[in-house]
Formats: sequence, C-alpha cells, structure tokens
Amino acid sequence: MSDDGPHHPQTGHARRIARLSELSRRVMNAAEQTAVALDHPVVGIGHLLLVLAWETRSPTAHLLSEQGLDAARLHQSLLNGDANLMASIDQLLPRLAELVGQTGSHYTGTEHLLLALTADPNGRAMLEAYGVSADLLARRLVAR
Repeated sequence: MSDDGPHHPQTGHARRIARLSELSRRVMNAAEQTAVALDHPVVGIGHLLLVLAWETRSPTAHLLSEQGLDAARLHQSLLNGDANLMASIDQLLPRLAELVGQTGSHYTGTEHLLLALTADPNGRAMLEAYGVSADLLARRLVAR
C-alpha cells in the first residue's frame, strides 16, 4: 500500500505524560510542531532538545547554553534530517516518570525532560555530539 501524502509524526505526547507543568506541555507541543513543520516521521529527541534550548522561559535554555550546546548546528542537522536526532521521544517516557518520582517532584518540569535525555543512551550520544557533557549536565540538573 502506497502513501503519497505527507508523513506526520505521532502526536499527543504531552497528553500521555502525567502532571506536566504548563511550560513542559508547551515544550512537548512545540517539539511535535517542529517535527510536523519539518515533515519528519517521528517526534525525535533532537526536536525536544532544540525546543528546550530555545525556550527562554525555561532554566534549561540557559543551562544548555552554559554547557556549550551548539543549537545552530543542532537546528541545521534537524533541517537536514539527521537520523541520529530522530530516535522517538517515546523511549524517554518510562524513564521520565521514574526520574520525576526519584526527585520527589509533584510535576514534570522542563528540567525533568532534559534529565531524561541525559539518562537515555541516544540522548547522551546526541548531547555529546553537540558539545554538552551528559554527565556534567545531569549533575547540574540534579543539584538544582
């Protein structure tokens, strides 16, 4: 069966994560919108990282900049469809719930989304590839 139409990623990730802060919900929705705008088949970890880097209302943007994230190169790689950035964010969801529970938080903040990336093998590799030490970033996030 052939599908000649545009490919749209599975959406609704924000609705599947319990107790998202309003800002986290906006970040997840923006990651989905970015994937759709780029006609990518999934909402990938690269979409999430880019939105976390660009969301100036979140402490994650400052932290990622401070840690040396090359957001311009990440953006260009997404535009080019780099497969390493397309690992689905669905893989983060089980670990995300666990991390939120470990921190004792009653909500899922943007820092939890970023912490989940540091705990995921694909997320770690992506962070390192764009100039961020995943270990140092995780320590900074946990210390907050």
